[in-house]
Amino acid sequence: MKLLGTTFSPSMLKRGVARVFEVSEETFCLAVGDNFVSVVSHENTAHILTKRLGKTVQFNRVNVELRPGDVLLCAIPQIRFDVAREYTDEEIATAPFRFFVVEVNEK
Repeated sequence: MKLLGTTFSPSMLKRGVARVFEVSEETFCLAVGDNFVSVVSHENTAHILTKRLGKTVQFNRVNVELRPGDVLLCAIPQIRFDVAREYTDEEIATAPFRFFVVEVNEK
């Protein structure tokens, strides 16, 4: 399964081994394609990614369990604050992003 999200944690691995690659935004957009499941857990981030990627990205807060054969495409906004809170639309819209491909294999 191909998933589109905004974070990756080893705790998402149900089983298997993750290989993580940082890619350019252009490569990321090509990798997303048209057939993906959104696991973007914040509505404003989904909206900004829709504009940025030119693909409809749905808000979809779910627990992610990755298994061999899965690919998680992560667009991670590079902003952090001292106090945990949701980011505003403007903060997400102006944030730089880093893009990663996470491939899950048997070993």
